[in-house]
Amino acid sequence: MDLGIKQELINYLGNLGIRIRCLRFAIVLIMLFFFMDLYLSDFREDVILLGEKCNIAVLPFLQTSDYYMKIVFLAIVYFYANVPFMEKKELFYIIRLGKECWGRRNIFYIIGSSLVIVVCFFVFSSIEILSVAKFSCSWDSIYKTLSLTGGQNLGFEIPYAIIKEYEPFILGIIVFFLDWLVVMMIGLIMYVISLYGQRILSSIIAIVIVFLPSINAWLGGILIYYSPISWLDCSNWRIGYDNRKPDLSYMLVAGIFFNVLLIIISQYRVKKMEWKTQDD
Repeated sequence: MDLGIKQELINYLGNLGIRIRCLRFAIVLIMLFFFMDLYLSDFREDVILLGEKCNIAVLPFLQTSDYYMKIVFLAIVYFYANVPFMEKKELFYIIRLGKECWGRRNIFYIIGSSLVIVVCFFVFSSIEILSVAKFSCSWDSIYKTLSLTGGQNLGFEIPYAIIKEYEPFILGIIVFFLDWLVVMMIGLIMYVISLYGQRILSSIIAIVIVFLPSINAWLGGILIYYSPISWLDCSNWRIGYDNRKPDLSYMLVAGIFFNVLLIIISQYRVKKMEWKTQDD
C-alpha cells in the first residue's frame, strides 16, 4: 500500500476513534441496549416457557417491529444531528488538510461509525438472549414454533417463509449489510442536506424517512420500494414471485448506488463551498 494512502487511512481511523468517543454515542448505545432488552425480555420468557435453547440469530426478527425500528433510527438521527461536524478544531482541519481531504474525512467517519453501530446491533442482541441461546447452523424448533404461534407476548414477527428460505448465518450476513447500508444512508443524507442547507432541515427529512414505513402501511404498501428502513424488516422481502415486495438484489444494489451517489454529491459540494471566517 502506498505510504501516503496508508497514513491517510491511519489518520481517518484516528479521527473516527476521537469523534465516536463522545456523550452522544454513549446515549445512543444506552438507548439501543434498553429498547432491545424491552423487546427481547418477552422473547426470553417464551423460550424459557418452551423449555429449550434458541438460535442466537434473533436480530433479523427483532427488526420486523415497526415501533422498535422507529426508536432505533430516531436515535441514529440524533447521533448524526451534528453534521457537518464543525465542532472544535474542524475549521483548522479544513485549512490544514484542504476541503476535499476534509470531506473524505467526514465520509470515512460516517461509513466507519455506521459500521460500529451495526456491529453493536448484533453484539447487544446476542448478549440480551445469551442466557437462552445456543450457536447452531440451522433453525431450531423454538423459532419454528414461535413463527407459527406468535408466542404469548412477542413484540415482533418471525416469518416462517424467511426461516424456510434462509439459514441463520446467511440471514445474519444479509441483514448486517442491509443495516450498514441504511444506517450509512441516513448519515450521508443528513450530511449532504446540511452542506446545502441547515442542520434542522436534514433532521426533519431524516425523521420523515424513519416514518416512511408507517406512511407506506397507511398508503397500502405502494412506497415499499422507496422506503429503505422497510427493507430491514425481513417480512417485507420478496419470497417467490410476489412483485409487491422488493427482492434482495434490488435492495442491495439500490442501497450501494444511493450511498455512492451521496458520497459523490457531498464531495462535489465541499469542493465548491467557500468558507468564511468572522473577519471576512
